[in-house]
Amino acid sequence: AIIEPELFDLVQYEFTRRREIGPHSSKSCFSSKIVCGHCGGFFGSKVWYSTSKYRRTIWQCNQKYAGDTPCPSSHMLEEAVKRAFVEAFNNLIDDADAIIESCGALIGALLDDTRLDEEAEKLSDESEVVVVLLRKCVDENARSAQDQLDYQRRYDSLAARFDKTKRRLDELAQRKLERRAKREKINAYLGTLRESGPLLNFDEELWLATVEKVTVFSATEIEFSFKDGSKLTWKL
Repeated sequence: AIIEPELFDLVQYEFTRRREIGPHSSKSCFSSKIVCGHCGGFFGSKVWYSTSKYRRTIWQCNQKYAGDTPCPSSHMLEEAVKRAFVEAFNNLIDDADAIIESCGALIGALLDDTRLDEEAEKLSDESEVVVVLLRKCVDENARSAQDQLDYQRRYDSLAARFDKTKRRLDELAQRKLERRAKREKINAYLGTLRESGPLLNFDEELWLATVEKVTVFSATEIEFSFKDGSKLTWKL
């Protein structure tokens, strides 16, 4: 009763999504955002020269020295990631109008749930019919003596039919939720682009609002994945 059902569903969807991608940390704005282009694992932070003036924070694959076959990925200086984001974001701002226009068609497509709703309506009708048949099957068996093997076969067949319909209805509901979550993410992303100007320094809020993940391929090449689904390869 405290929050809208739609918002509740979106939050639950995000919880599920985070569980699927593995442990999620919020200690740093870079946590669970930097991904290894070799093994697909997340990067974690390490501090070099912690007690000297040369102190610096680096990010490296958590599988770098794990197991018998260490990951061959390169580490990244945190400052290098910040500089790359500033440059990449300013590149986005230069193309903001084109990005907003191209995303308009995508959002329009995501708004149209007609086909999903039509299939869900048919399946809902189907499930109601199967429920009636199940009740009839049980009632007839209760009222008169029947071959129990034949009865069990009919009951199992109807129950399997109902379960199949229910699973498909659940799949459609999940697809609609995924589409709604993607719409919300893209709309928020576009809103950020509309309101932002060129960056001079790293902005943590803009990082969190626009970047889905950064994939590290080498010490000199990374790929930004933004929240509208677009990708941008960047040379360091």
